[in-house]
Amino acid sequence: MITEEQDGLLTIDAYAKLNFTLRVIKRYADGYHELESLVQTIDLADTIELRVAQSPNERSSGPLIEINNEFAVPQHNDLAYKVAQAVLAAKESDAAVKINIKKRIPIGAGLGGGSSDGAAVLLGIDRLIGPRLTSDELLAIAAGLGSDLPLFLFGGLMLIRGRGEKVTRLPPLFAQTILLVVPPFSCDTTRVYQRYDEQTAIKSSLFDRSPYATPGRGSHNDLETAALNLYPQLAPYRETVAKLGSDLYGMSGSGATFYAVFSSCRQAKRAAEQVKDDLPRAMTFLCRPVVTGLKFTRGVLL
Repeated sequence: MITEEQDGLLTIDAYAKLNFTLRVIKRYADGYHELESLVQTIDLADTIELRVAQSPNERSSGPLIEINNEFAVPQHNDLAYKVAQAVLAAKESDAAVKINIKKRIPIGAGLGGGSSDGAAVLLGIDRLIGPRLTSDELLAIAAGLGSDLPLFLFGGLMLIRGRGEKVTRLPPLFAQTILLVVPPFSCDTTRVYQRYDEQTAIKSSLFDRSPYATPGRGSHNDLETAALNLYPQLAPYRETVAKLGSDLYGMSGSGATFYAVFSSCRQAKRAAEQVKDDLPRAMTFLCRPVVTGLKFTRGVLL
């Protein structure tokens, strides 16, 4: 059943995320890792357009799922495609879905852009094609397709555990400006985890307090040493960010993005100018924390 949401079209802002802390607890037998991470969604976003065919003629004129994006990967390997397949199967729907993804979140940067896009597709199709799935059903689909997908169903400041499926929302951050520093290359997540497994014993201790409580403190990320070892060209980016005088700095996820958190927007802007002088090839973004994982901007009765 296709709902009457403005001719079956939705537009969604899919937000990026930062890992303020990341600890690897253990490695599972299947090669995946149990994690514990303090995560914040931020207002850097991709734009997702979803359209469901409204007529049998339109439905039969093209593929069941059509995705337009900038990724150089086969469509059937695209996470958004896999999510669309899974949610259509859960609804036993034969509707045709067209997905257009406009990228702003850098790829391979530890910002969760692909997972955020997938979460937007999941919730968008659920709104366009009835009946609605339950929260537990949506979470199960998300957790089955990627460790970062579930967090975007919540958003804000979160404590993430397990494979990413255990999400605890925390009181929101306010009045912070976050500077992102993105190198002109990406980090391969699988290779970073493999290097981590080679280099270090698995940790079992949990972090005991919020890492942004102490001004000037670098955040803890178990993957940082492995990423720097695998990609030594990351070192100047870390060194520059560490010297900006921020309230908190660190690396997000498996890299390659480094970030610095400031209570003053003016100070963050000055730091961005310094980064541009010191690292002219880096991309910089000034962002704010947000309290959701995505935002519907068209086609939903708010």
